[in-house]
Amino acid sequence: MNSKFFWVGLFFILLFGSPNLYAQNSPNWNKDIKMFEEKIKSLHIKPFHSITENEFDQKISGLRNDAGSLDIKTFNYRLAEIVASIGDMHTRMSMITDYHFPFKIFLFEEGFYIRAVSSNNKELLGDKIISINGHPVESVFETLKKITSADNKIGYRNNTVSYLEIPDLLKFYGIIPDLNQNIPISFEKAGPVKIKPLKDVTSEENMIHVFQQSENPVPLYLRNLFSKPYQWEYLESEDLFYWQINTIRDFTADYSFEAMTKDALSRIREIKPQKLVLDLRWNGGGNDPAYRSSLPKLISTLIENDLNREDRFYTIIGRYTASAAQHLVNDLEYLTNTTFIGEPTKQNVQFFSDSRVFELPTSGLIVAVSTGWLQNYKPYGIEDRTIFYPDIGIPLEFSDFKNNQDAVLEYIINH
Repeated sequence: MNSKFFWVGLFFILLFGSPNLYAQNSPNWNKDIKMFEEKIKSLHIKPFHSITENEFDQKISGLRNDAGSLDIKTFNYRLAEIVASIGDMHTRMSMITDYHFPFKIFLFEEGFYIRAVSSNNKELLGDKIISINGHPVESVFETLKKITSADNKIGYRNNTVSYLEIPDLLKFYGIIPDLNQNIPISFEKAGPVKIKPLKDVTSEENMIHVFQQSENPVPLYLRNLFSKPYQWEYLESEDLFYWQINTIRDFTADYSFEAMTKDALSRIREIKPQKLVLDLRWNGGGNDPAYRSSLPKLISTLIENDLNREDRFYTIIGRYTASAAQHLVNDLEYLTNTTFIGEPTKQNVQFFSDSRVFELPTSGLIVAVSTGWLQNYKPYGIEDRTIFYPDIGIPLEFSDFKNNQDAVLEYIINH
């Protein structure tokens, strides 16, 4: 996954940077460059899978030649572009971001929409962005891909969106001229509006959200977005057990992922529903071992209750499904008869993982490097899918989102 929409843990550390950043305006970045180059080549299991070593060396040489004239933020972004060129989601770095816009953006099928705002910007909620400082938002998005770490086109589609909310990056790429002046942003309904970049912005949890404005009840998949990493509910009228898991990790010292799974499976065996829905659409991963001991128990429960069928067991996936959640998806594909429904995942089916983190000595910037390779059931060369597509594709549309409609769950109920 931004925000709880939703890389968790390490992503936030990497996105917002280290608290010990070097304060000088023009320090010598050579120590950082040297360490970065050495660590990428020694730690990454296959650093040149998307870029050649010669291309990497040329980028490093160019950065080293310019380093003496770069302030810390420019150095940060130049280095982040090199990190992104490695071409996998688990190799990424921290970003110094002093300014933010007072809203959150989501890329729906219909375009870029404001999905959440601070209380002072209510008039923009649910509006579609057309341009930023005269630049079509689509072209700005394409530019920001240069600094985005991702595995595939779904990853770029998902991970780049949050960068549209960061004026620092827009200034770096020449989209806006100044961080201290109002930025003209054109909207479909509100028209041209001047937005001031802010250093202190309301947290996403405390913003006003589109789904909170509808007269319809908040759907299950959004109900516990900021409060619980998991939930389950039995829909008695549909004889359907809905089970949402938004992260794969032990939740507290006293309540593990395995304990949560045990409780959910116990309830499933008690109810014996006609359908089971496992919702992983917001699950950005976590820790693979957390779910492995529970997988045989899940499969056993499916078989015992005649749920291991395409028309009775559904797994919802989406553009945030990644890392350990992708590993779980891979397991479910080969070990169960589940029907996958929703959007494609942002992780390759086989992918680089197991990030190891190091801190650069001068800047204090943090870099994560993929040190492992997650092999799927089929060997590499036979299993070459870079995107995991659902069996039934249902995109997330703004028209559904604003009206609190879950088209995916509705499809499962009606089929």
